[in-house]
Amino acid sequence: MEAITSMYGLNTAPLAWFETLTGYLAEQGWRKSALDPCMWILDGESGIEGICVIHVDDVAIAGKGARYQAFLERFQKRFPFRKWRKRSGTSTGAWVEQDEHYNIH
Repeated sequence: MEAITSMYGLNTAPLAWFETLTGYLAEQGWRKSALDPCMWILDGESGIEGICVIHVDDVAIAGKGARYQAFLERFQKRFPFRKWRKRSGTSTGAWVEQDEHYNIH
């Protein structure tokens, strides 16, 4: 027997997902970081309003303000992930927590 396609989905699926997600972020006014193509930034009048970090199928997103909150509602409707965690969770295999001052530990 010869497998003529991937056993668990298309080989191009991870790239297609990344392009879909980053295309959506760009449409919504986010910009790609000059230092890391997996980090996206939502700029506001008074500084950074949001940060999104993508690694394969892990997405960590954080921000503050009305513009960010409105974006997050649209984002959650566009990408109805199985789990949404707030202030703590696993990202790229590591447990992370956010304190009341928005610091990540």
